[in-house]
Amino acid sequence: MVDDASISSSSYGDVTALYSYDADSYDIGLSWYDSDGQEYSITESEMQLDSSYKTIMLLGGDFETPDVVEFAFQRSELEDEFYLYAMMGAADLGNYDLYMAESGVPFEDANYIANLSYLQPEKVGYWEPEDDDFAWPTEDYKIFLVDPDSGEMVFESQELVFNYASDYLLSVRKTSGANENNIVVDIILNSTNISAEQDIAATAQYRVYSAMQESVELTVIVDDADEQFTTVVEGGELSAYTSVEFGDYQISASSTEGDYSFDGRLMTLNQGESKTIVMFEDADVGLTSLTLDDSNLPQDFEHQVAVANLLPEFSNLDVYFVRDDETKDSADHFMTGLDYADSRTITVPNDYYSIVVVYEDNLGIESLLYRSELISFNEDAVYLITIEPEQQTGGYQVNVSW
Repeated sequence: MVDDASISSSSYGDVTALYSYDADSYDIGLSWYDSDGQEYSITESEMQLDSSYKTIMLLGGDFETPDVVEFAFQRSELEDEFYLYAMMGAADLGNYDLYMAESGVPFEDANYIANLSYLQPEKVGYWEPEDDDFAWPTEDYKIFLVDPDSGEMVFESQELVFNYASDYLLSVRKTSGANENNIVVDIILNSTNISAEQDIAATAQYRVYSAMQESVELTVIVDDADEQFTTVVEGGELSAYTSVEFGDYQISASSTEGDYSFDGRLMTLNQGESKTIVMFEDADVGLTSLTLDDSNLPQDFEHQVAVANLLPEFSNLDVYFVRDDETKDSADHFMTGLDYADSRTITVPNDYYSIVVVYEDNLGIESLLYRSELISFNEDAVYLITIEPEQQTGGYQVNVSW
């Protein structure tokens, strides 16, 4: 908010656009909105905007008591050069040493740049300056981060293109969501697009959910040219995560009795990615799978829930998250038209919900397929909802896993 006018928004690990204002004093407010649209004030202050300066509000730390820092720097008029600022964006990572090198240069020959501090952007200089100690030539570079206590390199970027004659800000943070322990370097420029750079050696992970009958035990093998990983799951079970190197993997699966099997399914896991493999039975092809991308957003106060339709006879399902004081018609959170063997995500705040599944035919007649009891969505976890056949009754069921 600028003088009570809302100008923009951004999510975790993101940034707003750059806005221009006349040099003056302004009332600034930061708020967050949950997926119900409820506003929560973070901070309010008066900010002085000076001519020829850029000002950025930095937000970090704990969600309930965040740290807010105002940082201003003079606008640059450069040609074939750029200025670089760097900081730690996460309080719990400590202070890392920043090293950089030109494209193709290994870490052993990289140049020490600075020790980075939390929410304290530092203007850092090029290792071979000419007229301006802080001007960097616009070209390709690699970023390295080192733990100063152990001397261990904890991050290595791919080759990055710095081709704008402008001001760059590097911010180091941890990943969130399902795979929350990797390091990311955000590269912030003047647009709303942040380049979130993963460590080139960052691990990925996956988990397996079986929507088969409870009596069916599946052995799921995920392998590449170098290594093989085996997960055994029973019907209705969600496995723990398996951490793997990034790469292209083949998925194979078979039941203990040999009734069900498939092989050769491709799954690509990039650096830092997390996925869920859903195993289910299709009437035409038998055992098959659906691979879902897990959320990379914090799950403390609201959840990005993945919902999968595993009912072959219904190609357009409507799914409602209904609170105790709501009906499906008054529910704030719902999705419509979910196809068979497809998945979608929906964001819901922490609360108790009944999951209501409805099918509407071509005549507009609605059928209630399933309604659950109230289910708590309050865990700091990545939720998965599957809509499945119920084998014993011939009806339908909703399974909520995390």
